[in-house]
Amino acid sequence: MHRGAPRRMKIGLFSREDIEMQRVRLLNSVWIRAGTLIFIFLAVAILISLGMAKLVPYIEGLEKYGYFGIFLISFVAASPVIPPAPLMAIAVVIATAAVATWANPILVVIIFAFGNALGEGVGYGVSRFGVKITHISIPLVQKTEDWIKRYGGWVIAFLACFPVIIFFDIVGIVAGTLRYPFPSFLFFCFLGGLIRFSLLILLGAEIVKRFLPFV
Repeated sequence: MHRGAPRRMKIGLFSREDIEMQRVRLLNSVWIRAGTLIFIFLAVAILISLGMAKLVPYIEGLEKYGYFGIFLISFVAASPVIPPAPLMAIAVVIATAAVATWANPILVVIIFAFGNALGEGVGYGVSRFGVKITHISIPLVQKTEDWIKRYGGWVIAFLACFPVIIFFDIVGIVAGTLRYPFPSFLFFCFLGGLIRFSLLILLGAEIVKRFLPFV
């Protein structure tokens, strides 16, 4: 029997080596994104605190729009129609400053999480009722699809809480393609966002309040 080079064991369309390489890359990407998010959050909190004296008049201007204004900026920031990352950061900053100055913190978090969930529903609707994704070739998207099929809505809630792991717009698109029930998608997206924005907004507002007397 002729013995050549050892064959690469394949699982589906990918070899074991390819899968292991993708796993390592994904883990590295997770740590990089997590570190970046922490750095950005701390930097934004410090910058807000140092410049709060100048920002307060503009932030208080949001008060005339009430909680509807907070809902609107959250919805627009979560919509995949425009670049989400910088706008979401700005929206969180505005909500944090509102809590630190005039708004009820619990209401802000709930309204912000609800607006965020509806905004993410735009990507869901586009993939479900608009352009259909029948063949997904990106390994990260395939992995997201497998997770949703296996664990259901808890994957949506987890990734909504920790969007640094996978860009959350991908989750909405995949959920729409799989025709995952929209009410369930909104619920789990809201649940994850509630945890995420409770940490970001409430903790950020507390930092701002502590720094504000010194600026």
